[in-house]
Amino acid sequence: MSREEEIPIAGAVFGIFCVGALICALCTGGGAVAAIGQAFLSSAGDAVTLMLSLVGPMCLWSGFLEVLREMGVLLVSERLSAPLLRRLFPRAARRGEGLSEITSALCANALGLGNAATPLALCAMEKLRAGRDTPHRMSSEEILFVLLCTAPPTLLPTTLLSLRIAAGSADPTAPLPAIWAVSFGGCIFAAVLAAILNIRRRPHKKTSRCGKGVT
Repeated sequence: MSREEEIPIAGAVFGIFCVGALICALCTGGGAVAAIGQAFLSSAGDAVTLMLSLVGPMCLWSGFLEVLREMGVLLVSERLSAPLLRRLFPRAARRGEGLSEITSALCANALGLGNAATPLALCAMEKLRAGRDTPHRMSSEEILFVLLCTAPPTLLPTTLLSLRIAAGSADPTAPLPAIWAVSFGGCIFAAVLAAILNIRRRPHKKTSRCGKGVT
């Protein structure tokens, strides 16, 4: 069976859960099958309602990100963050490619726009992998970028705020201080972890009997 024909693991697990729930409902009886059917229908309706409630905020902030790009704000943020990015991504800085895409992806993540950050992050990864002799193995800069995208510094979690507003929260911005502390702390930890990994991956020099270092 080809790779395209393979069943994704997530789909297989979901199918097993559905079949298992149906078997348990049939064995339990007492209207369990009808309850499961009603839950399926109501959940499908709730999913559509939630999706429609998120479309507006996502379009708003994605458009806002595009406006920032047209105004040159992202270029200014790239110049301001250039000293730090050059230290974190020295190879990309020497090649002059990838830093703008990295900045755009981090800005999108900072605004909580994970959907908008995904294509930007993929483009940045292509720039980071370009020109490498070992494309099958991730470099330390690629690992660091993946970690920063996984645990990005978040200033305004728009998706979370939209979910809390849609759920009728009285104070949607209540978790912001905790989110700031956790996201920036995770970002710092990711950078330190990547630096430790980079040090361990460097080729060590062997010392000969004459005291000279040889590779």
